[in-house]
Amino acid sequence: MEIKLKEAKKILEELKKENRKLKEELKKMKVRFNEKEKKLNQESNLLGKLNEKVESILKSHKSPWETKLALFNLLKDLRVEESSSEEKRENYLLESCLLNHLAKESMKKYRKITAQSFSEKK
Repeated sequence: MEIKLKEAKKILEELKKENRKLKEELKKMKVRFNEKEKKLNQESNLLGKLNEKVESILKSHKSPWETKLALFNLLKDLRVEESSSEEKRENYLLESCLLNHLAKESMKKYRKITAQSFSEKK
């Protein structure tokens, strides 16, 4: 009977140790959860502000190309992380493509207005 009592005490001590370890692990998990929740709330607030800016640009009474340019400038001004030189090159390429597209749109409008003014003179 003494053997069973000693075995039971030994098992009880092991369970207490395991219980302490689990409590410590739970505390660590709670801390990590709180940190992630805080970070998520911050990101959510930033996304909310960004959403408001985008909506204000889209609801403004600007021409389509001015809206595109305003949206592009908003994205360009975002500084999420430091970008590598390759990302910077890609950004310059995208910016040049957008500006090229805007220039084409402006030329189309210019030609249309010029054609209208010449047709009115005749």
